[in-house]
Amino acid sequence: MPKVIKIGNSYGVVLSKECMASIGLAPGDDVEITARGSLLELQPMVKRPKLRPELEQAFERTIEKFDDDLRRLAQ
Repeated sequence: MPKVIKIGNSYGVVLSKECMASIGLAPGDDVEITARGSLLELQPMVKRPKLRPELEQAFERTIEKFDDDLRRLAQ
């Protein structure tokens, strides 16, 4: 049975190898934790695919050019 352990000023839960494998986690993976009342839901973070350098640069230029407009739309 998993137990809560103290790690410095934080806490952690030790998961079995079987539990990790069942949701496709490996040591060092980033996870998302959602609290729903007294239930904690843990799932692997969705990773964004790596963009080609020229697409990454185009994306950054677009963000810089339209930053104010994008922020207004996000509100």
